Amino acid sequence: MEFALTSQNKAGQTLTFSCSNKQMLVTLALQRENWSARSDEGLDDLHLLINRKSYDLDNETLFPNDPVPAKLAFEALAQTKASDTIVFTSRQTGDSKTFSARGLHDALNGVTWQDCMSQP
Repeated sequence: MEFALTSQNKAGQTLTFSCSNKQMLVTLALQRENWSARSDEGLDDLHLLINRKSYDLDNETLFPNDPVPAKLAFEALAQTKASDTIVFTSRQTGDSKTFSARGLHDALNGVTWQDCMSQP
């Protein structure tokens, strides 16, 4: 079973965090235009901005002892407060409108990176 959390902003954009196939995926979608962009599609300069702090979304590292960038983003998401903001950004999409982190901390309470990676 896939693990997924979804949020919408006032601009009608949807941001989805999901764990499947041993990776974390982030998807930005705009339904009225039937458009979406996923973090596994090879987008350039892809980041998640949490309170304007940039987190890379790569699920792999260049060197064996380096932390997995997506893990750092996952852990930051788990520590968010209701007043925090999230923005999806890449060279191709530009910056999304702001999403609220309200409820994210509670939704991820007790969920670990290993839980995310163990999703088939």
